[in-house]
Amino acid sequence: MFVVGWYRGREGCPDDVLRPGAGDRSGLSVESKANRWYVYILRCSDGTLYTGIANNLDKRLRAHNDGSGARYTRSRRPVELVYRETAESRSAATVREAAIKRMSRKKKLEMIRDAARSS
Repeated sequence: MFVVGWYRGREGCPDDVLRPGAGDRSGLSVESKANRWYVYILRCSDGTLYTGIANNLDKRLRAHNDGSGARYTRSRRPVELVYRETAESRSAATVREAAIKRMSRKKKLEMIRDAARSS
């Protein structure tokens, strides 16, 4: 893991290394970003649903759509993000992913509809 400020005080050290999150418009430090996990559901081109986790959702969605994502989605492109929720840790995201995968398709679609209504 990259530690912000690991060469603090050394000659030639860029200013943005001394200030976590400098130059980043989200206001989150490198450590905060690394700890943010998402549980997501994709709708594949054949209408099926795929559930996964990621710490960089934009990058993961691009990977699914360019064919370098999960094997399941490679032959079902393009995919569309239909649901996401945040988790406190990778462990929490994995537990939630497993719970969603155990749900029936009907229950997942209800969850997606409810989230769309509330946003």
